[in-house]
Amino acid sequence: MTTYTNGVYLQTFPIPEGPEWREALQEDVDRIEGAMQLERYAVTEKTWRDEQMPIAQQTVTALTYGEEGISGAVADWQSYWLALRKWTDTNPDFPDSSKRPVAPS
Repeated sequence: MTTYTNGVYLQTFPIPEGPEWREALQEDVDRIEGAMQLERYAVTEKTWRDEQMPIAQQTVTALTYGEEGISGAVADWQSYWLALRKWTDTNPDFPDSSKRPVAPS
């Protein structure tokens, strides 16, 4: 099956028409699929961060009000929440999930 590209998209069927389309080279496929994979990782990390932020904030509140049995200090959970805020595409380690902020334990 032949794959075509316009430099941004890959398409196999239907065969695209227009002068901007050409048969894709392997480096075209690798580049475009790599960018798509990176975007999928970014979406996963944004979803994870958006789930963790309210947990961290609620834990800070619970500790502030004296709830017992929660590991970590208020300052640790505040630092975690602040690190989560910075876990965005402006962070040079984003979206490498192995470099995510780590919750206090």
